[in-house]
Amino acid sequence: MDDSLERNEAGLNPPDTLLQSTIFNKDKDNRRQAFEKAWQERWGPRGHFQTTEDESPFSQFSSRGWKIHIAFEKGKERDVAQFLYVNGLYFKVESMVGTYFYGNRESGATVYIGSHDNLMQIAGIVEQELNPSLTDGAIAKFPNRTIRIGSGTDIEVRPRITARFDVAKTPYGWLGGNGKYAEHGIASWLGLGGIPVLKKYEAEVARIEGNWNDYSRTQRQIYLERGLKSIYEESKSELVKDFGQEFVFG
Repeated sequence: MDDSLERNEAGLNPPDTLLQSTIFNKDKDNRRQAFEKAWQERWGPRGHFQTTEDESPFSQFSSRGWKIHIAFEKGKERDVAQFLYVNGLYFKVESMVGTYFYGNRESGATVYIGSHDNLMQIAGIVEQELNPSLTDGAIAKFPNRTIRIGSGTDIEVRPRITARFDVAKTPYGWLGGNGKYAEHGIASWLGLGGIPVLKKYEAEVARIEGNWNDYSRTQRQIYLERGLKSIYEESKSELVKDFGQEFVFG
């Protein structure tokens, strides 16, 4: 069992209020009953199930903070959805085409969480409970390693569990905000994923990544050290100013 879960069950390090009313809530029978009805009404031939805003307090963090991506075995859609629903999480389960899973052989789920601390708590529980069903999802292969990339700019926070910080529906996002940040960040395979970059660097990042295979080893090192890492650090610093260190990085 994850150390943080052991501390919680021992009465130490009390979880966030949201977690107390959801994943650490022992009385979940009503949630199980509600799920049966919701599943029958919403799951259909399009292979999609999503919670509604009134079903989870985490709905306030839809595209406002950290979100998890997981890929899992075909045929496990109902089991995964039930687990997430009973634990009061805000999520969607999909079985067709996805950016972070291969729809022809696996399904996927996005779980909206918010703060970094809650991300790590929930990721630990997802790993503990769903691990036998989890698959790699979208990956990038290299001669000496394989990276699970999630939606392309995710970081792997637990084995087979990826996540990224989403600002789309915040005052700084592109959905009604001022567009300070781009939709995505730096590609996962470059080791600098997880957060969006400042909008002013979006084109530069795309150019470097797009030409990566044409660069020599020396050029790649220069672009990584003097370009991408600098962009990542500046974007990280601005995210801390706008959202707070604890919320973004714990």
